[in-house]
Amino acid sequence: MRTTSGSKEQVADGKEVIDIMSRNWNDVYNNLSSLTQEDRDKIALKIKIIDEILDARQGKGLTQTELETITGVKHSFIVQ
Repeated sequence: MRTTSGSKEQVADGKEVIDIMSRNWNDVYNNLSSLTQEDRDKIALKIKIIDEILDARQGKGLTQTELETITGVKHSFIVQ
């Protein structure tokens, strides 16, 4: 059974579930107690790589579609 309280829900065992639709990524990430430090490190590395790719693409003035053409990576993957 769930009951809603603000931006969190209470489940039958008393644990709070974060309503991710009303939170930003950092709030959600910081409240995922099931993540190990290794998980957090992997996520941080992936975010850093994505940021560097995005900065490089934008720095070259390329659209996502142009990046697809150059790299052969599907547009649907690039936008994720």
